[in-house]
Amino acid sequence: MFQPLPRCTVPRSRDSGGARLIHPGSDRPVLHLYQHHPSYSLLFQPQLLAPRATGQDEILDTFARRCQRESLPLVVPSFTRHLHSQFTTEERSPLPGPPHRWDSNLKAPSLQLKFHHEHGHKVERNTKDNKGKQGSDMESKKLTQLPSIRNIFFIFFMQFFVGFCIFSYVRIYDDSSIVICPTAAPDLPAEAKNKVVMLLWTWPFGGHFDLHKCEEDYGISGCYLTANRSWYAQADAVVFHHRDVCNSIKQLPQEPRPQNQHWLWFNLESPSHSPNLGLMDNLINITMSYRRDSDIFAPYGWVEIAKEPRNFTIPPKSKLVSWVVSNWNPLSKRVQYFQELQKHITVDVFGRGHLPLAREEKHSTISQYKFYLAFENSQHEDYITEKLWNNALLSGTVPIVLGTTRENYQRFLPAEAFIHVDDFNTHKEMADYLKLLDSNDEKYQKYFEWRRRLRVVGETGWSTHYCKACRYLTQYQNYRTIPSLAKWYK
Repeated sequence: MFQPLPRCTVPRSRDSGGARLIHPGSDRPVLHLYQHHPSYSLLFQPQLLAPRATGQDEILDTFARRCQRESLPLVVPSFTRHLHSQFTTEERSPLPGPPHRWDSNLKAPSLQLKFHHEHGHKVERNTKDNKGKQGSDMESKKLTQLPSIRNIFFIFFMQFFVGFCIFSYVRIYDDSSIVICPTAAPDLPAEAKNKVVMLLWTWPFGGHFDLHKCEEDYGISGCYLTANRSWYAQADAVVFHHRDVCNSIKQLPQEPRPQNQHWLWFNLESPSHSPNLGLMDNLINITMSYRRDSDIFAPYGWVEIAKEPRNFTIPPKSKLVSWVVSNWNPLSKRVQYFQELQKHITVDVFGRGHLPLAREEKHSTISQYKFYLAFENSQHEDYITEKLWNNALLSGTVPIVLGTTRENYQRFLPAEAFIHVDDFNTHKEMADYLKLLDSNDEKYQKYFEWRRRLRVVGETGWSTHYCKACRYLTQYQNYRTIPSLAKWYK
């Protein structure tokens, strides 16, 4: 079969609409025409079929012979109100090969031309009508050159490419892979004058919060927090939440960095869940994380000395062990430990794929259990999360911890405040000890005596950490660059 080639024009037709040739004796189209005012377009190029032809008759002759050679129905591409009878038995010898259907009167191929008008109705015309031959010959000379398919495709491609380039350089304020900052920054508001301006490059995990509560809630003044990137060039410091910018260097500012501007790296995830730390090499000046050796220490929780001793009331207990888990990984250490432990003691598990638990019912549900599995998803120094501070301690239960070492835990809370899995040689030994405490109230209550003198702070929001950063910036004088976060954060 012929391959579609660049379009060429055929003589103008007085009929409007598209047209196609129908093979005699069937409804199968052998050639399609498409309306393209002022002439129709045909999906072949006669000049390629007969490059040495000098006239229309010779081109048509070559085209007809190629159709026969390829075992295709003969199609004469002269589409005015009738078909020209260029091929007659008197003028040319019959083509060799399979016979064609010839009209005995006009001695031209008997093909049917169907015109599709704009209003949807069809008018069928038979090619045997040979009237008006002279007029159609005159019309056949009025050819209009149309652009080729290749040219149209090139124009379309260039339009798409230019549009894509323009779209790629549009400044996007939300999380985006390409960030272009405006060159002309608006003036800072009056309340930001003579204050340290700290820019949040992204809202952490998309969570919004009030940026103007540092002085009211924490007594921290002297700084102005904003999430407006148009003030990038005027910001004294920019805070980058690692998980929101770790996929590509293009998620960081693309404009030149203002002189003496501090870049602050903020991350509360463990090294196991902090990819692409190398992207930050030689860019960061200040660190803020749960690590005690960070420039800004931002733990998930802590204990404070109470102003005066107080009595702590243990919530009523009716159940033994519970666990709330959202990320269930069968290969993780915590899941494997749980699977062995439950062979010796009953553990109620809440979360995806387990027992349902509404967020607002979390503390009231956990408080009914004597013990809670505060198992971390990875084991790293100082990595002690809300699983201990919020879920267990604020619910008034005894945490059973799996994470960093016992010695590391004891830097943050008293030794008698928790049970560590490393305290036991086997899972059965652990289960037997929990059953002992369940049957002995005096022993169990010893795990709450420390609460008379210490108070737990476990409800920390994003504003807590950013206000700490604000206070640090008002006091920070030195300027340094951290060559490699990965060497330190591990």
